[in-house]
Amino acid sequence: MTVTFTGKVWVFGDNLNTDAMYPAFAMKMEPPEAAKHIFYEVRPGWTDQVAPGDIVLAGKNFGLGSSRPVASLFTELGVAGLVAEEFNSLFFRNAVNAGLPAMTVPNATAVFTEGDTGTFDLTAGTWRNDTTGASGTVPKLPDLILDIIESGGVMPRLAAQGYLPAELGDLLRSSTVAMRGAGSGA
Repeated sequence: MTVTFTGKVWVFGDNLNTDAMYPAFAMKMEPPEAAKHIFYEVRPGWTDQVAPGDIVLAGKNFGLGSSRPVASLFTELGVAGLVAEEFNSLFFRNAVNAGLPAMTVPNATAVFTEGDTGTFDLTAGTWRNDTTGASGTVPKLPDLILDIIESGGVMPRLAAQGYLPAELGDLLRSSTVAMRGAGSGA
């Protein structure tokens, strides 16, 4: 089992709440359309610039606020993973449930500049700024969390284990299902 992601880094600040990431008017839209409005108020036009495989990196308190299923929208955009100096625990769990890799890296916003390329290995607990050469380690995530992420989220993992019909595997990986199942952090 290996959970690694590499990509261009987009740097955001502290205290980004889910309401700012996923505006209320977009909540009535289907996931592909709603995803176009991530960071609508914080950084208008960002979704026109971000590319599949890119990484969102932020400071402290990333994802505080309500339990809006933003992680699924990041997946819809093709974001490879999330890195923050500190995640809201409910937001972090929603990311795991959606199969979106997330790593906590102290001082991340001081080590990475927007446009840098970063490599993050959740399995080994290592990170590297491929642009500057800076690197470090963080505590490794528990195997269960890594398994859920590698499976594409909690619902696909349950299907793979036989708790849900296997033929639903691809459907359960969709952002629509992840969004409808998010919120409780369970």
